[in-house]
Amino acid sequence: MEKENIKQDLWEKYSYISALAGLTTLFRGTVGDIRDTPGGLDWFRRAFTETAEVIRHAGGQLADDLVDRYMKGIPDMLPDSTSSMHRDMQKGLPTEHDMHGYLVELAHDHGVQAPLLEVIFQNLEIYENKRR
Repeated sequence: MEKENIKQDLWEKYSYISALAGLTTLFRGTVGDIRDTPGGLDWFRRAFTETAEVIRHAGGQLADDLVDRYMKGIPDMLPDSTSSMHRDMQKGLPTEHDMHGYLVELAHDHGVQAPLLEVIFQNLEIYENKRR
């Protein structure tokens, strides 16, 4: 199938993976661990929203309803769903933490406040420094 806007598809996939990996590594837990706590869904919305805001300010195209679409899927995810980055951390392996470093860099370059992304990246940097 031919895609009309492959760049948008890539930005959207990047935003989803970054937000999900960021939260599961920050909280060292599964989707269910995060989601099923008081305020857990708010953390997902914050991560999706902040990531989308950075990407949009950097010129990336994203669907207007992207965050709402992602949020609709979180309640249906299996409780033990997690990210490959979280699984790598559990095993003491290197992570792809640069995906978050790039988001933080974009935020700084475009004057976007991204405190959650900065905390996520700092967490990953600390992990990587200890792992080395």
